[in-house]
Amino acid sequence: MIILIPLILIFLSLTAILVIIVRKFPILALLDIKSMPEEKEAKFKKKIIQQKFDRDWQSLIAKLSQYFKKPVNNFNNFTKKINQNLRKKRDKYQAQKRLSFVKREKKINRILQDVSEFIKSGNYKKAEEKSIYILSFDSHNQFAFEKLGEIYLIIKKYQEAKETFEFLLKLFQEKEKKSEEANTYYLLAEIAEKTGEFDQAVESLNKALEIQKNQPKFLNKLLEIYITSRREAEAKEVYQLLASVNPDNNKLVDWQEKIRQISFDKGDF
Repeated sequence: MIILIPLILIFLSLTAILVIIVRKFPILALLDIKSMPEEKEAKFKKKIIQQKFDRDWQSLIAKLSQYFKKPVNNFNNFTKKINQNLRKKRDKYQAQKRLSFVKREKKINRILQDVSEFIKSGNYKKAEEKSIYILSFDSHNQFAFEKLGEIYLIIKKYQEAKETFEFLLKLFQEKEKKSEEANTYYLLAEIAEKTGEFDQAVESLNKALEIQKNQPKFLNKLLEIYITSRREAEAKEVYQLLASVNPDNNKLVDWQEKIRQISFDKGDF
């Protein structure tokens, strides 16, 4: 709307000048051109008209320049003020955003502490509610998902635990957090073990070991699963590896005896 006003004024001014020029045309009739040849007469008229038009046009431009100088300056000042206000609002918004982020993080940490306390006291329903509440305004919060997965494992909601840790796994893969990714594979293996899906458990542990080779914690769990599923050859192989990387493991003797029991049951002794 602001831009249309100067355009309308320019149009009206041009119209006024054209009216003036038309009104001045009769002056040409007063010129004594009877003695001129027709060709010279036409050229003379054309020249006079052109000169008159040029003078009027220059006068119009000068007047318009003066007339619109103030509005243009006012418009420039107006847009300058708008830009300044926008910059101020942007800076204020960014400052508020930073402040909001700090407040949100403090709020999340406070709620996570409450979740931990509820888990310790055995109030898993309240712990679950608080964890889900965090995810309602921070849908990718790692720690809330970890707490939620921990709760589901404790109360034996294995399907919910599996889905929670699978989401966490994707989150860690996107962020390239290798250590967290390996540990999540370990937790998925635990869930698979509890539900009797030993092949799935082995697969998850092998993926964890691809990230953290010969990690004793992962090897311990893998050996347990091979013994539970009575896979003697694989159990012996993992036992030898675990004994070499973690010789002080106080469970080695017990596991060796369990592997021998598998062989005895099969009649290998």
